[in-house]
Amino acid sequence: MPHDDEEAEDGWISELEAEQRNFAWPDTMRNSRGVDVLFFKGDPKAPMVQRVGCWVFGISMFFITATSIAELLDSKSAEWAIMALASGGFGGWVFSRGFVGLKNGRK
Repeated sequence: MPHDDEEAEDGWISELEAEQRNFAWPDTMRNSRGVDVLFFKGDPKAPMVQRVGCWVFGISMFFITATSIAELLDSKSAEWAIMALASGGFGGWVFSRGFVGLKNGRK
């Protein structure tokens, strides 16, 4: 019986290590490649949840753009103009990556 307990413990430890692999370096870097490819190149075969993620992330960047524009109008500072252009451009790019390869239902 002690042999079974050791196997169960080893299996549990292996399972726990496998679950935590995405949180430890360098596995996070390897696994983030998929997100980088999706955000910057787009994936025609991306599942809907990833597309929605692109849209949500892009829209959140538009909120940063709107805030930057509001601050720009108040302060007339060039830093806010740069922030508005950068966040708007990046947000638009990421938002558009959610549409790559999306079929419109027509044949």
